Amino acid sequence: MSYCRLSSEDFASDVYVYESDEGWVVHVAASRHRTAEPMPAPIGVDPAVDPHGWAAAYLRRHAEVARIIDAAELVAIGGPYDGRSFIEDTATMCADRLVKIVAAGYRVPDGVIDNLRAEHEEMATDA
Repeated sequence: MSYCRLSSEDFASDVYVYESDEGWVVHVAASRHRTAEPMPAPIGVDPAVDPHGWAAAYLRRHAEVARIIDAAELVAIGGPYDGRSFIEDTATMCADRLVKIVAAGYRVPDGVIDNLRAEHEEMATDA
């Protein structure tokens, strides 16, 4: 299961986090996209109300994000964890690792750390 990818939130994530047979894996990016313009606002069309309008808006936004990323400069992050990978034994240990990564200036999408902690609690309850 993937908690986030480097492409998460319009390429604003500096980590790829997932659970594997070995444990919870964190890959830290060595570089990130520097865009010349901001990403377009998220689409606001409700797919339940207008499925065709939502699909068209999604495709337009996706094309715009791809255009911006294609034109972006890839720059080194320059932090202590650039290009490093970690394997943690538990979801809590992975969350703790991500807290350190954030403190070092890397971007982790909102909710990822909380989701890992919640998963650990859920696994403890199920045991």
